[in-house]
Amino acid sequence: MDGDEIRFGRYPQTEVKDAALCAALCAAAGELPTGANARKWTEYPYYIGGKLSKFMWYVDVDRGGERYRGVYFTKYRPYRTELPGGKGNGNQPSNGYVAGTVYWFRFEPIVWRVLERRDGAALVMSAVILDSLQFSHRRRAVCGENGERIYPNNYAQSEIRKFLLGDFSRTAFRDGEKALLMPVRVENGLDSTGDCANRFVCEDTEDAVFLLSCREIMTQKYGFSDDCNDFYDPARLLDATDYAMALGVSAGESGLPEREPRVGWWWLRSPDYFGKNSAYCITDTGNVFDCDEFSVTNAQGGVVPALCLRLGGRAPR
Repeated sequence: MDGDEIRFGRYPQTEVKDAALCAALCAAAGELPTGANARKWTEYPYYIGGKLSKFMWYVDVDRGGERYRGVYFTKYRPYRTELPGGKGNGNQPSNGYVAGTVYWFRFEPIVWRVLERRDGAALVMSAVILDSLQFSHRRRAVCGENGERIYPNNYAQSEIRKFLLGDFSRTAFRDGEKALLMPVRVENGLDSTGDCANRFVCEDTEDAVFLLSCREIMTQKYGFSDDCNDFYDPARLLDATDYAMALGVSAGESGLPEREPRVGWWWLRSPDYFGKNSAYCITDTGNVFDCDEFSVTNAQGGVVPALCLRLGGRAPR
């Protein structure tokens, strides 16, 4: 523990620039993957033109007591899952990552910002944007098992929640670390949105890793502005890692001279009350925002996990 931060778990973050090390890692990873044969690599479940496509892969390699992740893609990941892949449809080229090249990223400790400590536990959020993912790839409601309508911005059924509980948790935490994660009731009802009405809210869930809600990101005791008209809150400004940039996160000039051009926008779990195809997010000026521009299919949205960490006692929620 270090002041108001906790280092816990590991995730690929900083790009490896050493040419000799990159060459050694490439040799260890073996032949490059193709759509017909992934070889040692694993396909990212990414979309082009609304369909899962085989165009981007990763591989993890251990060397010298460190772990590294290689990323390779043959097409550019589009802004939205329904768009075709192409240089003009995604952020990877402007972020400095080009198709046909292998990039390597070092697994590093995840820095968590402590929002609250209570009863031997800590509620924390990632201090940076760690990944990039759509909220959901679909723009139409579907029927649930009991005939209920499940809207695209339903957090309980979202792809981003599935990612946090699955691929992210498996990558970030060892078995011993997972024992310190505290599953808590994640509130997804109207109160969590801060809205007067919102017909797109869903049932509460019980999760060990989750996204923050509108209500949480406007809680003063967590260090945030509680004014919904406050269009600039530096406490909500987060930089993207090199790894997130390679995956196509949207990060650039926020118009704030004191910030580096790595500030990105990132998802909250709360649905937008205007329509079924958008969810709330934090913009690159720290504003809590809802707009169809931030459609659930927007794959350039940043992923900022939150969790309750057991320090001995009950969860601070």
